[in-house]
Amino acid sequence: MTHATLTDVAAFDGTDRLEGLWDVSFEKGVITHVGESGTNPPAGQRIDGTGATLLPGLIDAHVHFLDPEEPGTLAGFGVTTALDMGTWPAAFVSALRAAGTGADIRSSGAPIAGTGGTHAHIPGFPADSLVGTADAARRTVAARVGQGVDHIKPILERPGAGGPDLATATAVVEAAHEAGLRVVAHAGNTAAYALAAEAGIDVLTHAPSTPTSTTNWCRPSAGVDTSSSPRSP
Repeated sequence: MTHATLTDVAAFDGTDRLEGLWDVSFEKGVITHVGESGTNPPAGQRIDGTGATLLPGLIDAHVHFLDPEEPGTLAGFGVTTALDMGTWPAAFVSALRAAGTGADIRSSGAPIAGTGGTHAHIPGFPADSLVGTADAARRTVAARVGQGVDHIKPILERPGAGGPDLATATAVVEAAHEAGLRVVAHAGNTAAYALAAEAGIDVLTHAPSTPTSTTNWCRPSAGVDTSSSPRSP
């Protein structure tokens, strides 16, 4: 279906439900016309939207792809953009994008982790993702940029737990920013959050598992331009 009009549909624009019913035309995935129901002849195939509500595409802010069918499954549930937080190898990510079906993918490729952290023990974890120095971090960021990633994802641990130290994490941020990319970090405890804030991480994922109050685990990020997109650890 390349050109169609959804007719007589209620519409929510992301902020408010619009009054009345609407006809919405789209072609090749792009909205080409929005008008009050019945004001213009439907363009292309007519789809009766009576009783339905049209929503903006949803964004899944944290996914990992394992199967080439998954972007299509996401689209079936209304997810039009998927923020991939760690999928490899690069050829698999490229194949998902090239398929051109399902949710649009924004990917970090393989994440960057410390040589002694939890991810270092995952079978099949890419060897070039394990970094122990600032120079190694910069080289891996450059490799990910060459693979066409949309953001960089380091895995941060509490100090002494085998993850990137402050100098290495800062090098990741600096190299990514020089390439025009944001840095989205895995941080599962308050010590990792504090490290991320000091290194200048842009976005944090996961919620700290350390028993503490919300106020306390947010405090390390106070005063820095860092946002959080929590999910279960």
